[in-house]
Amino acid sequence: DALEQSLTSGESQVMVMEGVLKRMKKRLLLTSQTTPSSKSVPVKAVPSEIDSMIDTDILTTKLQNTILRMVSKLLKISVDDLDIDTELSEYGFDSVALTGFINQLNQQYSLKLSPTIFFEYPRIDAFSRYLSEEYQALFVEEFNLQSRNLIIESSGSEELEPAVQHKRQRIRFTKTHLLTPVESNKTEPIAIVGISGKFPQANTLEAFWNNLKEGKDCITEIPKDRWDCQSIYGDPHTEVNKSNIIWGGFIDGVEEFDPQFFGISPREAELMDPQQRLIMAYVWKVIEDAGYSPENLSGTQTGIFIGTGLSGYADLISQANIPIEGYTSTGMAPSVGPNRMSYLLNLHGPSEPIETACSSSLVAIHRAVQTIEAGNCEMAIVGGVNTIITPQLHISFNKAGMLCEDGRCKTFSDQANGYVRGEGVGMLFLKKLSAAEQDRDHIYAIIRGSAENHGGRANSLTAPNPKAQSDLIQTAWQKAGIDPRTVSYIEAHGTGTELGDPVEINGLKSAFKALYAQTGDINITNAHCGL
Repeated sequence: DALEQSLTSGESQVMVMEGVLKRMKKRLLLTSQTTPSSKSVPVKAVPSEIDSMIDTDILTTKLQNTILRMVSKLLKISVDDLDIDTELSEYGFDSVALTGFINQLNQQYSLKLSPTIFFEYPRIDAFSRYLSEEYQALFVEEFNLQSRNLIIESSGSEELEPAVQHKRQRIRFTKTHLLTPVESNKTEPIAIVGISGKFPQANTLEAFWNNLKEGKDCITEIPKDRWDCQSIYGDPHTEVNKSNIIWGGFIDGVEEFDPQFFGISPREAELMDPQQRLIMAYVWKVIEDAGYSPENLSGTQTGIFIGTGLSGYADLISQANIPIEGYTSTGMAPSVGPNRMSYLLNLHGPSEPIETACSSSLVAIHRAVQTIEAGNCEMAIVGGVNTIITPQLHISFNKAGMLCEDGRCKTFSDQANGYVRGEGVGMLFLKKLSAAEQDRDHIYAIIRGSAENHGGRANSLTAPNPKAQSDLIQTAWQKAGIDPRTVSYIEAHGTGTELGDPVEINGLKSAFKALYAQTGDINITNAHCGL
């Protein structure tokens, strides 16, 4: 075990010892007194040895004091009123202030830090510890800290020869490629055997694919059948219920539905949220694409998991003074969308709406995968739906600074200034790979691993947490059991925001650094993955 850990540690030198850790550290780090009969040979420290030679607590304390003074000056408050355990956001630091603070640090100490570092280390104590660990040599020199000398007691230079010989062996050994496979929980992959969808200016998947290949811009002004964007146009920061965002991605025929095909009366259909109608239509289409019929699925343990939520359609019903009916409630409840199809098709698996904001559809897939793996589902239909039919959320997102005024999401660009809202519906038909192969289904792709978590306490309620993102990526990759050096493409969230994009990139970099280390091959220098 010690040998394996040594080879995969990434350290240039490793000592294996047995005993009481505290006592060993005390003896090793204690500066020995030389005797007349011995010769003291100072050993020059290499970077990996600095930790054992510098008192990191002293360095961290000096950094804390330095940062406290900088924050005190920026906020124009006394150092005594600051607490190193309190998050900077609680002192009034917003994204602009954090950017100014980090620019000042970068300029003063020749660093290249991004403001997103505060998403991961939001408190002065944690940020100081990060700086002391990641930029130790720089700040040791800056604060003029003295290293403790390591002394080797020797009666002659000949006793150093075994160490030199050992070093030669290590040099030869480090040239060997150590490709330790990533461990997997060996769960069976899940096959995607059916797909359906509708997207802005793409009523079919073929049209959607052609739009992608051609680089077609499918963003338009808000259609008047949604709302009159000119009637509410204005400065959201100075005018009540106004928005200066007139752009979005909108699907055609959002109001179209054939209720009698699904055994629903036209009167009830009018009171159904359009997202429920789209769910029914495209669940049916994905079943057809997979080559199944309602008779095939009736009575089976097939689940339905759909990313969906409130669209605001209830507000339109109210504004139109339409009388409340017995099926008004079922027409509005997000849970009824997937339940309508489970009822219609006589499916006995779970039937659930998923609402986790931007991640809803991916979480729906994760839920389905978990349920199939646990044996509670034979098959599952998963997907998501979103419509933009009322202006309330549009105005709110605009006020929050999430939406870009020019209607172009500039992901990973230094011009990034927000994202663009869009409509769409997409469905997948899932089953175990072995079952799909046995049934000779058409297999589009397979899912090898999935994971879910929450960022917990971050810089703000809607801010991402790069550490949590990194942990999540590692969990999913380890479950999949795929060598990280073989991945060729990653699809990112890519919100096109000044802080969101760097946080996502930093999460990926941190995750893959750890994943590479697990393979024993930490020195990945060649680009090998598209983003």
